[in-house]
Amino acid sequence: MGFREEQLQSGETLIIEAHPHFITVLWPLVFFVVSLIVGLGLAQWRQTPWFLLLVVPFALWFFGKWMVRITSEYIVTDSRVVKQQGIFTRTSVDAPLDKINNIFHEQNLIQRALGYGKVGLETASELGMVEFPDIPRPLSFKNTIVAQREHYKARKSNRSAEL
Repeated sequence: MGFREEQLQSGETLIIEAHPHFITVLWPLVFFVVSLIVGLGLAQWRQTPWFLLLVVPFALWFFGKWMVRITSEYIVTDSRVVKQQGIFTRTSVDAPLDKINNIFHEQNLIQRALGYGKVGLETASELGMVEFPDIPRPLSFKNTIVAQREHYKARKSNRSAEL
């Protein structure tokens, strides 16, 4: 899927792109593998393909979660922060760096140990709040946004001083 060059505005540079943490597909993967092992064991014992009734729902759950994970993108450029998601219908939320009032990150103890969490933006636009759940290294993502916001403000003030 990926954030493509044609999605960038004129003169805009892609700084960082992230997807939800692998943990979002961990439980579906575990249940799929366990159901596959149990199902294959039952198939060997009973000599019937009924194990598919056990395996297919968990395979579909895992595949669905995996597709959601790879089609959810969290992007920081040198002028905006973008959240894109969706498999069949893509939605996109852009937050210009100069409209961001507050940036926060949130992690509980387990999330800190596993290296993921939530980053949120409060904007001055009608968007209000934009959240990036289950993001890997949320503090790093937050710091990238803060740094880009400061660079953007400095560029903007340099341009206005030149005029």
